[in-house]
Amino acid sequence: MEAFTWMFRTEGFKKHYLFLCLSGIVLFLLSGIFGYGAYYSLNLHNMLITIPLAVIAIFCFISMGLLPSGYFWYLTCSAAERQQDFQYSNVYDGTFKETIKVELPELKPFAFIWRGFASFVATLLLIYPIAILITITAIGSTISGFNNLPALLTSYGFFFLFLGMLIPGLLWNYAVRNSIIAVWNIPKAIHLLGCYTGKYLGNTALYLIICFVLNLIITSLKSVFGIDDN
Repeated sequence: MEAFTWMFRTEGFKKHYLFLCLSGIVLFLLSGIFGYGAYYSLNLHNMLITIPLAVIAIFCFISMGLLPSGYFWYLTCSAAERQQDFQYSNVYDGTFKETIKVELPELKPFAFIWRGFASFVATLLLIYPIAILITITAIGSTISGFNNLPALLTSYGFFFLFLGMLIPGLLWNYAVRNSIIAVWNIPKAIHLLGCYTGKYLGNTALYLIICFVLNLIITSLKSVFGIDDN
């Protein structure tokens, strides 16, 4: 939890948080304005104006999600590359105080949007090969006449579980390297899992617990307010 809580103690984080919130509002308003302009010009049958306005409206609307996503990955990289500082007392008594220094990313909106888009591509490159491998395994087992689902899960379950355990390490590698193909560096993820097994598994379990709790809260709120998934 330390990497999650340090940001709230870092000077300037409130300004960054406000920047992200205001950016989302501005992008939402711009998407609505340009979208309405595109719709109005479409009624006038002026495609030379409609197409550029529609493109800008779509860009602003998509950027509402890409901008905070890109900021998150820059923030994750800063946390991964944090610096440790040790402070000792004037009279050395064997005790020291350890402080962690993490710098917040520079506020570069277009860099955040581009990083957000790159993270979307990297996620696809990470998830789709695993999904295709699972699909091919299931189809191959069915064609060969091996359609016993429990036996299939037992045979390949540990292999796919191992692949799933590598996903946090592959995402960490992407955050640090800022390269979409970094999510394919399986040896690096295996190295992280092998060298920091306890911390790796502990943080992965904590992440799953947080996701479960958040999903439970969202499900409860939907049921309270009567919100349909559609």
